[in-house]
Amino acid sequence: DYSLCLLTNGPQAGALPKAEAVELQKQHMAHINRMWEAGALESAGPVAKLPGVRGVFVFKVPIPEAQRWAAKDPKVVAGD
Repeated sequence: DYSLCLLTNGPQAGALPKAEAVELQKQHMAHINRMWEAGALESAGPVAKLPGVRGVFVFKVPIPEAQRWAAKDPKVVAGD
């Protein structure tokens, strides 16, 4: 079973200072790598032309576990 997670704009989207946004993106990519290495993630990537949606995660773990992984993403935690 797979589940799709849409990464949408958070309350801080576009409001973070550039240096903070750059660092947050690095942390986000590191988190994606951790999910991949743990075997939780099948695919991930940006989304274009879908208003308010910035990316997707395709998980290959039970939904509660996928929700835990997504909630730990640094960009989610930061409200970006």
